Amino acid sequence: MLMDMHTVDLQPGLAVGIASSSPVLNTKPQSFHGDTEFLHFNCQLQGEFDIQVGKQHWQLAAGAVNIGFAAGEKVRIDRCAQLLNVAVMVNRQLLPALVGDDIASDDLINTPHFFIHTGRASQQTTASATQIVQLMRENIQHKLLLHASALEFLHWHLHACSQCDQSNGVSSRERKQLEMAREFLLRDLSLPPTIFDLSGQVGLNQCKLKFGFKKMFGSSIYAYFQQERMKEARRLLAKHSVTETAVQLGYSNISHFSAAFRKQFGILPSEIRKEWQFCHL
Repeated sequence: MLMDMHTVDLQPGLAVGIASSSPVLNTKPQSFHGDTEFLHFNCQLQGEFDIQVGKQHWQLAAGAVNIGFAAGEKVRIDRCAQLLNVAVMVNRQLLPALVGDDIASDDLINTPHFFIHTGRASQQTTASATQIVQLMRENIQHKLLLHASALEFLHWHLHACSQCDQSNGVSSRERKQLEMAREFLLRDLSLPPTIFDLSGQVGLNQCKLKFGFKKMFGSSIYAYFQQERMKEARRLLAKHSVTETAVQLGYSNISHFSAAFRKQFGILPSEIRKEWQFCHL
């Protein structure tokens, strides 16, 4: 096992956990599907590891804090060494009742897809995380104290991440605009909108749009569009020919479509189509 997880339920929709691993570097990857209900507020006290979700990749080390929502995506953990990570898991619908509507921003509660918001641990965040570790490692668990420590941890954690957002120039309002931009971008996968049109649609200037989009979603606007376009192509190939799929997604040149598909998946669309046909024989 790459890492061990010890979790305590504090109340419905609220839990706290510690993830730990051996001091020896483990290069054997561990994969699992994330849940679809909880926000994970993480503070890494020790060690380092690599995490990959889809085509997005992070290297996390001691001092990192992040808020993550897995959205059921496949998560891959690799190169884990001497890890000690504290996580408070909160059901997204419970968050406003715990921290207030002004702090529980709309993107944390309603964004349907995977995301990670990162920050740097403050002295208060680290102290509250360390307190959680100490309480969970005692033979007799003080659940009330643990509950109080988890809430204190949430307070300082959200503060650290909000400070990071402000220093990176992506405000809460801009995050909502960027989410709108993503929805508009993917509305028609046969025709990508221009940056000019996208900027006007959501009310962000082009510089903030391009910077903020990459910060939030991990890739440029066009790269993100292409990734989603090719995912749709893979789905369409189950029932349609390569030519039909290419036309539906706005390609007039089949070789351009095939090259784009192969770039993303490492296989030609014609090969995927043959696999689907073979499965239905």
